[in-house]
Amino acid sequence: MPSNSTFEADPDGIRQGGSNIDQLADIAKLLTGQWVDDSTQYPGNPTIGTAGDKSTLAIVNKYNEIHVPLKDAVEQIAGGFLGLSTLTTDTGKNFQFQQDENENGIRQQDKNTGRRP
Repeated sequence: MPSNSTFEADPDGIRQGGSNIDQLADIAKLLTGQWVDDSTQYPGNPTIGTAGDKSTLAIVNKYNEIHVPLKDAVEQIAGGFLGLSTLTTDTGKNFQFQQDENENGIRQQDKNTGRRP
């Protein structure tokens, strides 16, 4: 457990967290795609009314005024999971690299001074 004067990180655990978030990203992308397919109204092929009918077109256009920004937001959230997983995985890799560099530096310093690690 870290004290107030030290910093500790578990690079493998951080990378595993990135992998777990990546799985969430895949699920979010799948669910988002299904939701978009199920909820989108296409003027040429509406799920209500008759294609080409003025009343149907007016309803579909009004619906899409609300639906399109919501769809965009949901897709951004799903995409955010992928970005988060990449950042988390990269952070784990960076911590591992830095830890390896620090340990190599200590070993080299001990070698130069004759101390045993």
